[in-house]
Amino acid sequence: MSEPRAAHYGWYEIRVQHDPATRDPVIDAAGTIQRTLADTLDAIGPGPIAALLTALLIGGVTLRRRRPGTRTSRSTPSHCTSPPARCPGSVPDRAG
Repeated sequence: MSEPRAAHYGWYEIRVQHDPATRDPVIDAAGTIQRTLADTLDAIGPGPIAALLTALLIGGVTLRRRRPGTRTSRSTPSHCTSPPARCPGSVPDRAG
């Protein structure tokens, strides 16, 4: 999906080399979005951005741990009701 965009941008670069006054609505829109995002992140500063990323990471880990149906033990697959030694794909416990 990124290949057509890269090709478009590459063609734009070639045209700009021949005529610096070349305008392209796709490139102009992408530049506007990039400038707006960069200005917004610059105004916010690194502290709140780091706090947001930390909160998202903690939230993701918390949701992953609370998700129903996840296995807490690796010794027996959740679909197996036999003793661990008789279940295919099980990892025997190394206690003892």
